[in-house]
Amino acid sequence: MTVGEPKNFVAAVALGESTADLTTALPPGSGSVERRYPPVCDTMAARLTGQGFDIELLTADIAQIPVNGTGDWEWQVTPREAGEKFLTLRLYAQDDRDDVPLNLKTYHEDIEVEVNQRARLAALFTNWLIPIGAIPAFFVTLKWLYPRIRKRFDESNTAHADVPENSTPIPARADVSHGQSAGE
Repeated sequence: MTVGEPKNFVAAVALGESTADLTTALPPGSGSVERRYPPVCDTMAARLTGQGFDIELLTADIAQIPVNGTGDWEWQVTPREAGEKFLTLRLYAQDDRDDVPLNLKTYHEDIEVEVNQRARLAALFTNWLIPIGAIPAFFVTLKWLYPRIRKRFDESNTAHADVPENSTPIPARADVSHGQSAGE
């Protein structure tokens, strides 16, 4: 399994005398099929748990098992962290006789699962490749633009100057006289 990549997990059971083929309840290409022989009755419940996984039940948690058919459960399992992990599958016999619910655990198995980081690393690389690649492109563009902008700036400053380059600016002086003139 790969971190962040959902996979479907299916468990199927049949009564001991059933002639049903359990593999028909499994989706095509579902990976390895393992057989176990737990005690089964006509009403069963299944639970799948595991630390470091998001687990969503896609079917009803209680299944009626027909005499010549199968009962199956399907979960979508998404690993959240890498490493050696365990999924725990539990089956329970269900019975509501005499208004007293019976929930008897008939099967328990810890399933070792190896979860790798490949998808997370690939997503990290893909998500950061464009921004990281844009940094050198930005600096190359800046290096190309800077001399052109600088040249235009220098040309615009010299074009507006009416004063020769080697002359000294003369400060402007303002004489303002208040009062009466001498001829009055």
